[in-house]
Order: sequence, then C-alpha cells, then structure tokens
Amino acid sequence: MLVEGILTVVFGIINILLMPLNVINFVVNALAFEPVIEFINMALYLIPFRELMPIFIFFVSMMMFRIAVAIVKTIWDLLPVL
Repeated sequence: MLVEGILTVVFGIINILLMPLNVINFVVNALAFEPVIEFINMALYLIPFRELMPIFIFFVSMMMFRIAVAIVKTIWDLLPVL
C-alpha cells in the first residue's frame, strides 16, 4: 500500500512534468509493476523496518547534507563569475 502510493506520486509528478509534450503519449501499464510491488511488500514484511529506521534516517540525512554542501560550494565558486 505504501509502495503503491509512492509510485502513484512519482508517476503523477512525471505526468505533470511531461504534460507539455502532448504529442508523445506515455502509457504505463500498472500490471507491469505488480511483481515489483509484491517483492517490496514481502521484503518489508521480512525486514525489521522499525529497527532499521534510524540507520535509514541517518543515511538520508547525510546524503541531504552532502547535496546541500555541494550546492553551496557550487554557488560559492560561481560568485566571482557573477
């Protein structure tokens, strides 16, 4: 259920971004993702997600910090050009 919601949001964002391209029609069959969704559901059932959540949060926060530092460094390097 959670994975299906995430995939719906992702495809909604992709559809909004590709809306100006009405000439090209992208059709995604939802049945093609059924095995992937079932595999993820089984993995989430078997993996102790509550115990692994702090590790996941730490990993995501470190990646966000690295991205923020890279953006700041890029802007700082571009300042003499501006």
